[in-house]
Amino acid sequence: GIYLYTRLMSRKWEESILRESLATQEEEHAFLKNLLHNIPNLVWLKSPDGVFMAANAQFERLVGIPEHEILGRTDFDLVDKVLAEYFQRNDHLAIEAGKPLQNEESVVFAEDGRHAVLRTTKTPMFASDGTLLGVLGIAHDITESRRQEEALHQALEERSKAELLLQQMNQELEQRVNTQTEHLREANTKLLDTQFAMESVGIGITWVDPKSGRFTYVNRYHAKFLGYSVDEMLKLGVSDIDPNFPQ
Repeated sequence: GIYLYTRLMSRKWEESILRESLATQEEEHAFLKNLLHNIPNLVWLKSPDGVFMAANAQFERLVGIPEHEILGRTDFDLVDKVLAEYFQRNDHLAIEAGKPLQNEESVVFAEDGRHAVLRTTKTPMFASDGTLLGVLGIAHDITESRRQEEALHQALEERSKAELLLQQMNQELEQRVNTQTEHLREANTKLLDTQFAMESVGIGITWVDPKSGRFTYVNRYHAKFLGYSVDEMLKLGVSDIDPNFPQ
């Protein structure tokens, strides 16, 4: 009787431990599932053959169906052939590398038709003996940051174009100023040459301000002819030399 009682108590104790263990596992599973579904990134797990084993709420929004309908399916059941082949090719690359690999994927969310760019990390999962368990995928939506990068790139391009245009305008303006300066230099040289020639042949030259009647230019020949120096004449007006000239 004692033996049977001991066996019975031992069995009850083992069942109690098993129930506690199962309850703990269920709690941990529920916690992990809740954590997985509340992560803002897309998270999924596929078997080595590409069959979905887990998917969170964000991934459900991508394919437009709940997790229980995703499990047991492959990419080819959820997205178009071209995208499915792209997904699986990146899975195989991560498996071959034996380490996490990143890539970018352009997708359309089935939930609302939103176009998005995802930066995805795919990690091969191995057991302690090296057996491949599957491929874990985590994708972060970088649509907004990519949009900002493109806007910044466009703004920099516009700024570069504006700076180039301004540089071209400055170069054209500088060229015009240089050309005009050269023309003025040539005209001044011709004038000086003309004045020198007239000095040489004994021709008097004077320039007079029409408003004030004052001399603005007098060549040496004319000043000497009138009995003045050039500096003296530049301080005079025509009326100072010709009293009959109207004031």
